[in-house]
Amino acid sequence: RAKLSGSLMRDAAGRAGELAVFYVDGHLRPYSGLRRLLYGWRMQDKRPMSGTTDVHVHDADGRPLYRVATLAHDALGKLLLPIATLLRFALGK
Repeated sequence: RAKLSGSLMRDAAGRAGELAVFYVDGHLRPYSGLRRLLYGWRMQDKRPMSGTTDVHVHDADGRPLYRVATLAHDALGKLLLPIATLLRFALGK
């Protein structure tokens, strides 16, 4: 999975030319099972729900590159640095 994501990132950067643009988007995936999960805010329902926050990274054309799932429901700003580090690692200098 990581190998495929890395090749998708390099391909997107190659299509972009000199400056590659990526965007990051977070969504709460609701959970209705028996285990107890932390609550996060689900914007579509305008209320907190138990579930997992999925952070999606897309290229400038909207093609998905990879997804990060987190149970911590951290603010998107806290996740940007690790995502940028992963992008930098995959793309190189």
